[in-house]
Amino acid sequence: MKNEKILIHGLYLLGSGIVFSCTTWYVNNPDTFQYLSIAKKYATGHWSLAINAYWSPMLSWLLAVPVWMGINGILALKILQFFIGGFAVSAWMKLSEKTGLKGGVLSLLKIGVVPFVISYAQLSPTADLLFLTILLFLLLVLSTGSWRSSSDEPVIAGLIGALLFFSKAFGF
Repeated sequence: MKNEKILIHGLYLLGSGIVFSCTTWYVNNPDTFQYLSIAKKYATGHWSLAINAYWSPMLSWLLAVPVWMGINGILALKILQFFIGGFAVSAWMKLSEKTGLKGGVLSLLKIGVVPFVISYAQLSPTADLLFLTILLFLLLVLSTGSWRSSSDEPVIAGLIGALLFFSKAFGF
């Protein structure tokens, strides 16, 4: 179990490194440039220009710090997406263990997500991966079944729901 997690995260690290080395400056989605533009506005203190009704702010908020520190926006986004993808892989593995599958089928389910996460993280860097990651964590909280009787878990689910909204407006 623990070796499997290390192996899958190792595959994610290796695959991300290979793809990143070939596509460092590649961005195929025009939305990416909007998030970068908004992050630059936050980083330079032009908050009134950064707030808008269309683009959800969380990805831009996360990008604003490295942009403020002088890191190139595309590079900062790819690195941020790498870490978000790592959390997505972890959440997917935990959630897939709740399916009741065993053995090789469960392992294939866990490993199968790696190329998709790498693709979202490195080839199409938008808020979609952030939304997916937060949604997976919400599903983990809701799948425990104790949220109906616990006083903490509904609050946690509500906070995660707020994060979903800030990652993509249709998230909550």
